[in-house]
Amino acid sequence: MPQDPAAERGALSIDEALTALDPRLRPDDDDGPPGGDASAGDADDGPGGLAAPPGWDEDGQARFADLPPDLQAYVSQRESARTQQAAEANRQAADVHRRAHEDLSQVQVLADQLGQVLPDLVQIHHSRWGDPDWEAVMEQYGPEEAFRLKAQHERETAGLQAAAQARAQAEALAHRKFVADESEKLKTIAPHLSDPDKGPQRRREVGEYLLQAGFTPDILRAISAQELHIAHKAMLWDQAQSRLKTQPPRPGPADRTPQVRPAAGGAGASPQRGLDSLIRRLGESGRIDDAVALLQARRKAP
Repeated sequence: MPQDPAAERGALSIDEALTALDPRLRPDDDDGPPGGDASAGDADDGPGGLAAPPGWDEDGQARFADLPPDLQAYVSQRESARTQQAAEANRQAADVHRRAHEDLSQVQVLADQLGQVLPDLVQIHHSRWGDPDWEAVMEQYGPEEAFRLKAQHERETAGLQAAAQARAQAEALAHRKFVADESEKLKTIAPHLSDPDKGPQRRREVGEYLLQAGFTPDILRAISAQELHIAHKAMLWDQAQSRLKTQPPRPGPADRTPQVRPAAGGAGASPQRGLDSLIRRLGESGRIDDAVALLQARRKAP
């Protein structure tokens, strides 16, 4: 009975075991294990031979150290290839983003140029053709010339319509770029307005406030991050002033018990101490209610 060839030569090597499990794991057919001569040159990098790939946590490093040298070399090779692929993907994404930004900048230039030229072209076209009566043109110039003139009129009209459509598309793209850029700026100068949860409602409130103040929707479409931030502050100030006017006046000294006793330094020391306390509280909290309380106290102060 013939013996198993594997039994005659002993246990399978690591390379043979990997190939038997999955042919895709077959190492490179060269004079050494996967990764070139790394297994020979880096054998002293750790208790298991090679050092673990960069970025692995402690548990991963420990598991890597327990692997046989051939598997360490294979894993290092695959991890290095994956890192290179990720770096290349990031580079390509950055290049696409840069080219897209440049293209959008050119779109803005195109939109501006069309906006300047198109009205003049429309006026010239209308002055030249007016509202032609093609039956009268046919009677005056004959069928052949009338057909040629009508075809020319239609070509020019179609060209103006295409230019108008291109302008609208360019303006839409330029506006999307403007909104995206200003949204990024808003994250830095006014994070409370770019907050994913409460930011949209706050921005809607600012929009309604500006519309009531007489701003048009077209102006709001072109509002910058800095202008939105300033408008939000103005809205909060007006709201605080409105609440201050609608609140009932505080009771006089005869109707209430004084909350602060007169200081030994004189009658004027007590109100000033109260103002100082409100100023400190506003500096610590930054709340609108504390600002209103300070305004009221200053109005009542002698």
